[in-house]
Formats: sequence, C-alpha cells, structure tokens
Amino acid sequence: MGTAGLASAEASARPLRGKVLKLKLGFNPNSSSVGTTVVVFLWSLVASGAVLSFTAAVLAHRFRKRGTGAS
Repeated sequence: MGTAGLASAEASARPLRGKVLKLKLGFNPNSSSVGTTVVVFLWSLVASGAVLSFTAAVLAHRFRKRGTGAS
C-alpha cells in the first residue's frame, strides 16, 4: 500500500479554538422541507397504527360477542 504522499507532508497548524455562543434545539428553519417532515411522518405512522389496532380490537370484541350468542 502507498502512503499517498502523507509520509512527507507537514503537519497542519493548530485549529482555532472558540466557544459555543448559542445552542438551538428543535427544527432548523434552514433545513430542507423533506428533512423537517420526517418527524411528522413518523408520528403519523404511529398514530395510524394505534387507531388501526384499536379499531381491530373493537371489531374483534363485537364479532366475538355475536358468535357466542348464536350457538
């Protein structure tokens, strides 16, 4: 394997040190529109799954009652 010229390269200067002035949490207004809607898509999937499972449980309960009364 070669070294791609790194063996003879000089070290870079020490990086500048600074301090964090402000930390912003939450949605970034400079993000793309797709990037900001990922969380909305995720919560929509969770909510629709909860509604679907609740509906399935209610329907199963109703049909189970009907089936036991007929026999």
